[in-house]
Amino acid sequence: MAVWRERKPLILASQSQVRQTLLANAGLSFEAQPATIDERATQQNSGLTVASEIAARLAYEKARSVSLRSPGR
Repeated sequence: MAVWRERKPLILASQSQVRQTLLANAGLSFEAQPATIDERATQQNSGLTVASEIAARLAYEKARSVSLRSPGR
C-alpha cells in the first residue's frame, strides 16, 4: 500500500539531509524545496517557549512559504 498517492511527488519544505534520507529510505517520492523563512526571527516573533509549539509554528511557516511557490501541492 502506497503512503503517498498523488501523481506529483511530495514536497519537503526543508533542506535537511536527515529528513531527505528518512523520506528516501521510506520509499517516498519527494522533492526538496527549502522554505525561505528566518527560523530564529519566526521563533522570537511568535513569543512561544514550548519546544513542540515552536516546532509546529516553524513547520506551518515553512509549509506556507513553499505552498505560495507551488499552489495546489
